[in-house]
Amino acid sequence: MKAYLVLHGPNLNLLGVREPGVYGALSMEEINHRLRALADELGVEVRFAQSNHEGALIDALHEARAWAAGIRTPLWLCATPWRPSVFRW
Repeated sequence: MKAYLVLHGPNLNLLGVREPGVYGALSMEEINHRLRALADELGVEVRFAQSNHEGALIDALHEARAWAAGIRTPLWLCATPWRPSVFRW
């Protein structure tokens, strides 16, 4: 079974609480729940990581190289923000 990592970056733990009129009413937990349901439908595994510290996100990215078929990560980690931020090994 393929496995994917979803990286949630700084402040995304506040989704649904911090300015819901701007960032939406869904919490990060609800987003994760929906992504896990979709992953189940697709027959893939999904794991999640969130940190407010860039180094911790980079560590999670490096660790995922051992098991992840791909990674969905925030655009701020990409060199060109207009490019889709999906990495595949």
